[in-house]
Amino acid sequence: MVCGVLVLVAATAPLLAPYHYAATDYAHQLAGFGTAGHPLGTDQLGRDILSRTLYGLRTALLVAFGAELFALLLALLIGLTAGYRGGRIEQALMAFTDVMYAFPSYLFAIVMVAVIGRSIIALIVAIGIASWVTQSRLVRAQVLAIKEREYVESARAMGASGPRIAVRYILPNAIGPMLVTTSFGIPAAIAAEAGLGLLGLGVQPPTPSWGGMIAEGTRYLLAAPHMLLAPAAVFAVAMLAFTWVGDGVRDAFDPRGEVR
Repeated sequence: MVCGVLVLVAATAPLLAPYHYAATDYAHQLAGFGTAGHPLGTDQLGRDILSRTLYGLRTALLVAFGAELFALLLALLIGLTAGYRGGRIEQALMAFTDVMYAFPSYLFAIVMVAVIGRSIIALIVAIGIASWVTQSRLVRAQVLAIKEREYVESARAMGASGPRIAVRYILPNAIGPMLVTTSFGIPAAIAAEAGLGLLGLGVQPPTPSWGGMIAEGTRYLLAAPHMLLAPAAVFAVAMLAFTWVGDGVRDAFDPRGEVR
């Protein structure tokens, strides 16, 4: 329910926000909660905190869903190919996966953003590439367990091609654990986007990011605590909501807790 509301608010942020995220009101700089026309106050440039928080939600969800979709597609491609083909192809793909697994994911995301630039697309690619490894290993393990089952052998005996078997018979039976890891990956991606913004590596200003807003709020903590409290509170609610969704998906698809 809460996640649905958050997604709806993010999709309609331009309609719900009372101002554009970059609009300034120099007559009300650092205005506090309850200021006329600015219920959550303004920042050091007179920009409306409510509007920027709503647009920050949009940025966070765009990056989180985009990154997890990108990571899922990459993991499916590599995991399915490695698990089904086997042999030298599997060895090469898993060796590459092991190298990526040994590299700290957040450090890799920081390097990627520094190289390809600060934009929503860059964040999606950076966080997606940094988070596909665990999913790929899980896909491979699922494929290895499924590809020797009777219905797969029957399809192979009837002359079905390798790609058809992988997509039609193996993938649908391996998708449950993937949905579990992806559902938990969404709050992790939200946290990663905010973390990059906190380090000054998020989206290019003036596009709002919760991490960037929190970083600005810490510099004005004593003079204007509302700058920190508003984005931090919504960030915490979003993290809790999507984590609870992940718990629900895990209970539905993995009731014995086999997927970690």
